[in-house]
Amino acid sequence: NKDVDQHNSTMLMTKCEGLNMLSATDYRKDARNGRMKRLKIPKTGTSDDLPDHINIAIGARVMLLRNIDVEDGLVNGAFGNIVDIIEGDVAGSSKCLHVKFDSDRVGKKRQLHDKSVVIEHYEQTLSSQISITRRQFPLKLAWACTIHKVQGMTVQQIVYDMNGTFTNGQAYVALSRATMLKGLYLKNYNPKLIYRAENVHKALQKMEEFRSEDDGKQRHGTFEIIHHNVQG
Repeated sequence: NKDVDQHNSTMLMTKCEGLNMLSATDYRKDARNGRMKRLKIPKTGTSDDLPDHINIAIGARVMLLRNIDVEDGLVNGAFGNIVDIIEGDVAGSSKCLHVKFDSDRVGKKRQLHDKSVVIEHYEQTLSSQISITRRQFPLKLAWACTIHKVQGMTVQQIVYDMNGTFTNGQAYVALSRATMLKGLYLKNYNPKLIYRAENVHKALQKMEEFRSEDDGKQRHGTFEIIHHNVQG
């Protein structure tokens, strides 16, 4: 995460002008009257929370962090670029951000004339403090991302920095994001970091092969498929 944040900060300073720091707005519920009282300084959230601060600018590469509308493609992990920042009523605040996503299918129902999508503040309870509600844009800089964050992503070109790879299967996830070999670029290549989980391999060897035919005759009956680590 540290390497990713450093690269994104460098790219932001190099590629963009007119930087804006957007701080989260945190509220605590008053036990006496039930009203939400704004805190003067945002709490320090965890990696699971919306960011404490977002450094942003027009042209910045970003990733969506929450599922806003699954049917419309506005899901956690969607990539795009900031094309406009709409200022709020309070000085130094932003009302909304316009993001043009890589895929035209993302946010198609609500796209503006330039095919960008309006991203507004998102509200969520802090994971470490259930009494605190945070309002922040569900975005983060994304010129670089951790391998964990790009699971399931498919791209034509990707640069994989193998430094920091620390567990089995991690290299496979990174290498298999590219749709073609000529679009895969490796930095700090180390083949020793490409390895499997031996306990998983042993388990696979013990599994019986499923055969749909037996002695040339179609087998009738049922079988069960178990999906591991599947959502939705």
